[in-house]
Amino acid sequence: MSLNIEYKPLTILLCLSFFLALMASQATVHPLSVTKDGEEEKIEHKHVCTFWDVTVEDTESPTDDIVRARHHRKQSEMQIRWYKYFWDLWGKTHANGKLMRTSPPTNEINCHGLTFDDGKSWIDDPTPFLESDACEKIVDPDKPKKGDVVVYKYKGKITHTGRLIDPPPGETGQWVYSQFGSAGDFKHPINAVPKDGQETEVEFPPGSPKKKIPSTSYGDPVEFYRCK
Repeated sequence: MSLNIEYKPLTILLCLSFFLALMASQATVHPLSVTKDGEEEKIEHKHVCTFWDVTVEDTESPTDDIVRARHHRKQSEMQIRWYKYFWDLWGKTHANGKLMRTSPPTNEINCHGLTFDDGKSWIDDPTPFLESDACEKIVDPDKPKKGDVVVYKYKGKITHTGRLIDPPPGETGQWVYSQFGSAGDFKHPINAVPKDGQETEVEFPPGSPKKKIPSTSYGDPVEFYRCK
């Protein structure tokens, strides 16, 4: 028995148009700096690199220039174990054990999304927030108070943001509530962030050869803002 299939030109044209439209939509779905290092999960530097499905949404507040990206792909069990392992170890090694985790790892938000969007999204660039009428730069370094935004910069570029909080019981000085990339959010002393020259010796998975992981510097807390 043989099958006779008639390929009509219109049908072929419609299928080709659909395919091209699909490819175009995939090409424009990630205008932000989304890492795409391959389909296979692997530990690379201090991050786990995977393909992420990203949806971009415009926001109305405080300015239309801001773009939110939501990372829909959930972290694998390996990613979660890695982030917990690495940052617990980093906190003991470089923050005197004062890195206090307050949430599990997640791909859904980053530090700017936690700081400016109540932990609802992943925001690539917080500059439009800081330059909007909703935020006012604090000129006097002695004036920041609880709830104010702290901006970290490295080589002139914003690398990290968080909000000032009251020190935990028994602690003193300025403390910050912030999200460390996909690793979850933490309470930490204001200067307890990754710096140049830091290395953390890891053994992951347990039993594998030990290696030293250099930190990607967040720089220093150089600016403060009071945001509505």
